[in-house]
Amino acid sequence: NSVMAIYPPTFVKTQVLGLILGLSNELYALAECESGFNTEAIGKAGEIGLFQYLPYTWNWFNEIRGTDLDIYNPDHQRDMTEWAWQNNLESHWTCAKIVGIIK
Repeated sequence: NSVMAIYPPTFVKTQVLGLILGLSNELYALAECESGFNTEAIGKAGEIGLFQYLPYTWNWFNEIRGTDLDIYNPDHQRDMTEWAWQNNLESHWTCAKIVGIIK
């Protein structure tokens, strides 16, 4: 007996993973550059998580928004980063320039 495998159509990696993670292509590229998708990443300067937030930036964004999101929660990081993008705060990420999201 042989089993025929049926594969889904081929998609660009950013489209598939972006859909799985619920990220736009821009935020996918940012997460890939910042942490390599490691939700527990800690950077050399103390950056934390998927999008590598410095604690003072995280606290400042929480204060501006009137929220109390957890810097260690990847869903909260995604939410905060989407908010930051909507509010033209993307310049806080070096990787935004590296991956060509901003000039």
